Amino acid sequence: MLEKKQNILVLFPDQLRADALSCNGCKAISTPHLDRLAAEGVNYKRALSPTPLCVPARASMLTGQNALVTGVLNNGSWLRTDREVLGMKSWPEILNKAGYRTAAIGKMHFYPWDSPEGFQDRIISEDKRHTHIQDDYQNYLKSKGMHKYHGMDHKDYLVQKGAVVSRIPLEDQVDTWVADQTISYLAALDQDQSFAVIAGFPGPHCPYDPPAEHLDQVDLSQIKAPVGNPVDWMKSDADRINRMPWNGVDYSDASQEDYLRIRHHYLALVKQIDDAVGLILNYLDQSGLAETTTVLFTSDHGDFLGDHDLIGKRYFLDQAVSVPLLIRGAGFTPGTQVDSLVNLTDVYNTIFSIAGIESSPSEDCQILDGSENPERYIFGALDTGFFAAWKNWRLSRYYNGEAYLFNLEADPLENNNLILDKTCSEILNQLDRRLSVWILESSRTAHLDKKVVPATDNAEDPFNQAGWTRPYPFPHQG
Repeated sequence: MLEKKQNILVLFPDQLRADALSCNGCKAISTPHLDRLAAEGVNYKRALSPTPLCVPARASMLTGQNALVTGVLNNGSWLRTDREVLGMKSWPEILNKAGYRTAAIGKMHFYPWDSPEGFQDRIISEDKRHTHIQDDYQNYLKSKGMHKYHGMDHKDYLVQKGAVVSRIPLEDQVDTWVADQTISYLAALDQDQSFAVIAGFPGPHCPYDPPAEHLDQVDLSQIKAPVGNPVDWMKSDADRINRMPWNGVDYSDASQEDYLRIRHHYLALVKQIDDAVGLILNYLDQSGLAETTTVLFTSDHGDFLGDHDLIGKRYFLDQAVSVPLLIRGAGFTPGTQVDSLVNLTDVYNTIFSIAGIESSPSEDCQILDGSENPERYIFGALDTGFFAAWKNWRLSRYYNGEAYLFNLEADPLENNNLILDKTCSEILNQLDRRLSVWILESSRTAHLDKKVVPATDNAEDPFNQAGWTRPYPFPHQG
């Protein structure tokens, strides 16, 4: 048997913005279990999702590669089936060979939805709206005479702008189910078996459908009103996407009252996530696994919740790109707060560091150890455009030619676009140069599969013979 290594547990809610945790300043709810993780580990206060959209963010965290390299730039794309030939390996594939037992429990957003992507075990609860997928959670509900509900299945779903009360009882809620399944899985493992498990919670992603019990735990007087000026093209684009059948809600006429209701329901879902995390942490304590398990808590992206008159994500503004990132375990000093920029994709190489596996850190994927790196640049891309972040600055360039430069220290609400401000020309040029280099280098890496081995002077070289077949895809290390 291989030597027992540090266990790894990744807790991964969907669409959780950084400021929805009480340890990150939220006063409307208390998140004691997440606050405990922050107090007992490292709280990365400025973690950014380089691709603020569900599937691209997950593809990058799974492979350690940015979205230009993976090619996953929207929710309608997924990783190549021959990615291993290209050297694009998922972290569970590498950990399997190191003796870990790997499992993905809950929502992963893989295509196909039951694809293993390197995980040896999967226990699945996909998107709340995927009511026809016969995943493990659907089978669980069926065993109790219930089934999944689309948002549209709830009374006043459209009138309430997607903020409803779940029709599923508290004890059968999907986020609680994910926690229960995670605990059952860990309990069934041999105590000498090292494990690397990710628990993907479907909440607090819309529909904003908490049970009534959690709605009562939100302090309405402390819910912050939406901030930030609307941007016309983003507003019309986001409203168009939200009107599609997957959601079906028209936010074009959403009022302040609507947004406050949505925030109430969203925070209730966050409260549910905290309770689920508490169940898992308590199990780690009671089973004796807490001392040998490093816990990472983060999310794929945030949610505007009415800020800038938007619902959802996709745009490179703070409420969408900022995510919580907490790490507790051996080597992470309790009570540490890191204020410099870090990348969600860093989780990939950080997992290897925890496991004692050698890796190759890159500009997009470094090892998190609780130290500050104030000069770090973060780059990101979606099919909507690109962004570059450095210190308190963020430059975004979009597909329609729109460009934005914000100084988040002076303008945290991102209302004052400095792209044409001549006093900011030096920082603009600096970010533009670095972004251009990143795009070019990423594009080169993304297309290395097309490389052709050059001919040699040897007449017997197959390249020089008629009928030579070019090897494709060309293997490389990314």
